[in-house]
Amino acid sequence: IEVELSQVKDIFLLLEELNDFFHDPDKYRDQTRVVDYVESGMYSKLHTAYYTTVWNWLPPEVQQQIEDRPSPFDE
Repeated sequence: IEVELSQVKDIFLLLEELNDFFHDPDKYRDQTRVVDYVESGMYSKLHTAYYTTVWNWLPPEVQQQIEDRPSPFDE
């Protein structure tokens, strides 16, 4: 798998930001701060990283395996 360095950097910075937010319980225990964080564009960054960047790194057979697995939210 070949990955562009700029994409790896973007994912690293996203993980860094998420880690910083969730590392401090005071940030995520306050509902207002969580809403502010999500509305600041975090969901958009996460959505792009998940559905576009990392997904496109995966070969088609791995994408299919992921699509075929049971959802962790199914009972």
